[in-house]
Amino acid sequence: MDLRLDLIQLLERTREEEELYIARLSPQEREQVGRLDGWSAKDLMSHLAAWRLRMADRLETAQQGGAPPPDAEVEAENAGIWAEYAGKSWDEVRQALALSHRRLADSLQALSDEELTDPQRFEWQRGQPLWRGVAGNGCTHPVMHLADAYARRGQMDDAAAMMEDVSALLAELEDAPRWKGVVRYNLACFYALAGAKARAVKLLGEALELHPGLAEWSKEDTDLASLRGMPEYDRLYAR
Repeated sequence: MDLRLDLIQLLERTREEEELYIARLSPQEREQVGRLDGWSAKDLMSHLAAWRLRMADRLETAQQGGAPPPDAEVEAENAGIWAEYAGKSWDEVRQALALSHRRLADSLQALSDEELTDPQRFEWQRGQPLWRGVAGNGCTHPVMHLADAYARRGQMDDAAAMMEDVSALLAELEDAPRWKGVVRYNLACFYALAGAKARAVKLLGEALELHPGLAEWSKEDTDLASLRGMPEYDRLYAR
């Protein structure tokens, strides 16, 4: 398995999904003006571009031997992104999406295998290999947002098909059970948020079997709030 090639293919697949989503928007949806507490389609695309650009910045900093600035509080970061892009046109946002993909792919190519895979290579990664940040910001994060957007439009079949397909590709990046557990956990979160509780509980159970370390966080994760009180959910923690 060529991890770098697999990551590049995942980035390309994610860009295809973004463009497919955009192609399905009506002219009115593209022109809609959003709010900080109620994003428009343009706000969503801006958000995805900005976080991908930030990941590219991190890779470029790593390649140069530096350390990125400390992570900001997520809500404050998202508010800053919204303000930065709110006045931009659709064309400018589309350009930012393309640029973010190109920069992330290029910066990925510039790193050595050790820099990508050694979990202790960068202290600021807190024991996580750098490739997981690429998978997260380059694929998992945008695809989760796109799936939520589809579900809100009543296109649950499209959302589920995309999530299942991309999750299968993500799971192939590493054979370690813990990684496969993370992938199943994220898929469970999607289904829980979308109201497909039976599928969510099944996937959550599989995730906790593969990665027991997720159990404590899962009890507090607001993405899974809709499952609490279900007998099937409670049984997961009664073992």
